[in-house]
Amino acid sequence: MLMRPGDSINLAAMYLKYVKETIKIPNPRGMTQRDITWAEAAVAYCGCSGVALDRKTGEIAWRNFVAWRMGGELKAGDAAEGKRRYAAMTGWVPRAAKAYWNCVESWACRGIAIAF
Repeated sequence: MLMRPGDSINLAAMYLKYVKETIKIPNPRGMTQRDITWAEAAVAYCGCSGVALDRKTGEIAWRNFVAWRMGGELKAGDAAEGKRRYAAMTGWVPRAAKAYWNCVESWACRGIAIAF
């Protein structure tokens, strides 16, 4: 149990950063690798993505996630949820975020925010 609730936000951010910086997707046409996108990192953060703690080694394993992002089948306890989350992160979520920031940057929305 965390003594300070704010620590949970810091731990979540650290794990998301670790996932984003650590997981690499090999390029099938060559020897290069690419970083995962933030959308992929958001999905990899969830156990439904195939990223999980390996009981034998005690390390975080992402083989299933990488194989899925390279075009294979997602092998995870709740693969359907992982696929739904990825569809959201590459579909309606960025559109909603863009609409939000467009609103924030426009004078029409600022007037609404000031009224509250």
